[in-house]
Amino acid sequence: MDFSQYTSFSASGWRGWIANEWKQHLTPTDPLIALREPPHEMIKDRPSSRLWKVEFGDESIFVKYMTAANDRRRSFMDDLKWRYRPSRAIAMLKVTIRMSAAGLHVPYILFAARRRHAGLTEDLLVMREVQGTTLAEFLQINPIAAKAHQILSMVGQRIAQLHQLRIMHGDLLPQNLILIDDENNLVWLDNDRTRVKTGFMPPHIYQRNLAQIIYRLLSDYSWRDTKPLLEGYFDQMGWSGKRRRRAIALAIKKARLRKWPRTGMKPLDSRP
Repeated sequence: MDFSQYTSFSASGWRGWIANEWKQHLTPTDPLIALREPPHEMIKDRPSSRLWKVEFGDESIFVKYMTAANDRRRSFMDDLKWRYRPSRAIAMLKVTIRMSAAGLHVPYILFAARRRHAGLTEDLLVMREVQGTTLAEFLQINPIAAKAHQILSMVGQRIAQLHQLRIMHGDLLPQNLILIDDENNLVWLDNDRTRVKTGFMPPHIYQRNLAQIIYRLLSDYSWRDTKPLLEGYFDQMGWSGKRRRRAIALAIKKARLRKWPRTGMKPLDSRP
């Protein structure tokens, strides 16, 4: 995947990029109208974004429509930032192309654009469906089996490889990882907040991703069943015992802090 496979797009106020093979589907219509008209399955419907699946032509696609950075109560400055910062959809196209060039598996993006219309700033992203089992689905079927430990170790190694490429995933959760290649590799989903870092990278940058996925895993599984992911990560990174212990403590601490404000529940009781 590279930019030679895309053409600039401009219609009905939308400006962005469209895959060359997909140009006939949207030009010159309003893409939002064209993608809403067919029968579709709504996956997420939030104040700031919507995600739906639709059969379009001869393929299944996902459409993500965004009108704000997140669902939190927003201030005037938050709205200004969303309006004048670069398009999140176009940023996702760019980072996806860079991830693909680095040998990572990512969904194929068909369309990414932004529109400022009637006081509203809208982002629209269209991608092909990726067939496979998510890590979350796999763990529901194999919650504590030896196979699950093996898969979690592989996932930890792949996360470390992502970080070694200086890429930080924006929402590293089990449902955003699809197992492929006989469950020996991953497709990275939901990359609209994924970033490629440059310059010095302080340790807490790595810890954010680890805390995201550990928080989710510890919500449903024991520390013993979650630990293989961190061990796979540390092995790939080549970290020493002291650095491993420090990283584990910090990841658990951050996971507990994520649990408290979001759910009102007591911090996680799971301990290494």
